[in-house]
Amino acid sequence: MALTWRPLASRQAYLDRVYELLNAFEPPTKPLDPHLVGANITIGIGFDLKAGGTTVQNAVFRVLGLNVDNTIQDPTFRQKEDDYIRQLRDACNGQ
Repeated sequence: MALTWRPLASRQAYLDRVYELLNAFEPPTKPLDPHLVGANITIGIGFDLKAGGTTVQNAVFRVLGLNVDNTIQDPTFRQKEDDYIRQLRDACNGQ
């Protein structure tokens, strides 16, 4: 068997091809809806919220507008936000 190299027309063509390949491994749902892959919660392509640990969780939580960096000054509101983030982490980690 011989390999035939075919250059891609552009960087965007490469990114589109990578997306197609990754997308083939996603369950047939809306791409941004949370779902289970290998018993782990994922959101979108490649964002395994359990295996990715705190780094991936923080990145996703920031995009969702959660304050994972503890910059909230009001202690009551900060506690509520921290409790909510803790609940999300527990769900992501299967607890």
